[in-house]
Amino acid sequence: MNTFDIRKAIRPISLGIVVIIAIFCALHIWNYYNAEPWTRDGRVRGDVIQVSSDIAGLVTEVMVQDNQTVKKGQVLFKIDLARQTLDVEQAKSDLAKAQSGLAEAEAGLAEAKANIVKSKANINLADKNARRYADLMNGAISKQEQDQMFATRDQSHAEHQQLQAAVQQAEANIKQQKALIEAATSSVHLAQLNMQRSEVIAPADGTLSILICAQEIMSKLGKLLPLYLIVNSSMLWDILKKPNSIKYI
Repeated sequence: MNTFDIRKAIRPISLGIVVIIAIFCALHIWNYYNAEPWTRDGRVRGDVIQVSSDIAGLVTEVMVQDNQTVKKGQVLFKIDLARQTLDVEQAKSDLAKAQSGLAEAEAGLAEAKANIVKSKANINLADKNARRYADLMNGAISKQEQDQMFATRDQSHAEHQQLQAAVQQAEANIKQQKALIEAATSSVHLAQLNMQRSEVIAPADGTLSILICAQEIMSKLGKLLPLYLIVNSSMLWDILKKPNSIKYI
């Protein structure tokens, strides 16, 4: 009579259980990757550029909207152009006044130099007459005439000194007017630059992330707020995390 071998009976049962478990695991994995596909959880980051006005003024026109895609050089908003135009006109007026002042100072210098030439001639004549009268014998002319001639000589020398001072003053006026012209010219250039800056443009391609400004917002010098945040589309990168189910993204 054959003895019943328990191990032989258990072996096919164990093998069947293992096969069933393997099939179940395979089906579960297949279902996980197909019925519920997954992807990597991540974020896209990029450079954020703050865009604000370089000048103070009233925002009169907004050319874009929030979350709008913009191109480099595209106009975003405009600052009150009329005020910038007035600044340019005022700066040009100040420059014209300084140039007119320089012309007057140069004319004054020319006149002072011409007077110097005449004064030198008068001095030479007065000195000559004074020497001639001094060499005359006593009694040839009266004491009063001699004193008058010497007084004329002294007066000619005094007037010459005054004219020399006038020349120096005219030269100083010319330097002052040239300095005013320099300052006025710089003011004109700055006013013209500010007029160009009245149109604020996008510095790069990107997307407007936050729209802070609105019409009738006054920017204050020294406290210019960023009016836009632009995400630079040319500087984006991915930050990936562990796999996650799509339904949880």
